[in-house]
Amino acid sequence: MKKIKNSKTIINELLAIPHFIPLKTHFFCRDFINVMMSEKEKNLIDKSFISKQIFYIVTKHPSGYQTLNHDSSKKDIKFRINLYAKKYPSSDFSSLNDVKIFSKDYRKQKQEQNEDKEALKIPLIELSKANFKNNFSNKVHFQKFEELREMIKNANTRD
Repeated sequence: MKKIKNSKTIINELLAIPHFIPLKTHFFCRDFINVMMSEKEKNLIDKSFISKQIFYIVTKHPSGYQTLNHDSSKKDIKFRINLYAKKYPSSDFSSLNDVKIFSKDYRKQKQEQNEDKEALKIPLIELSKANFKNNFSNKVHFQKFEELREMIKNANTRD
């Protein structure tokens, strides 16, 4: 007779396979953030990961970086890591040496978003027929207005 395994046992067996070790680390990092951090700190954090015995925290905004990167905040996070490592000795948290906090660089993302928006721009269809009065008495303004009228007429005839 075969014994039926529950889902927790199956997941633990899968996570023991070397191929899934990064996934196991990801689960522990996410669990650490959810369990050991306050709601305020959770809202500041974008992602976290472990690399070469260093726990990295990436914040959503530079203000989050300033909040979490204080000496007292880092000491508090290290203390929480020690507590978490005692609770879960099979996690990578027991071998961590340091905590590093970074901020996302939103300037690059904004530039990429602007470039994407420019690439998606749909050419506008001119709906005006350029049938309006030119009431300017100044000759320069009158001439500029007439040039604008010609541009509108040409835009309509181009289609």
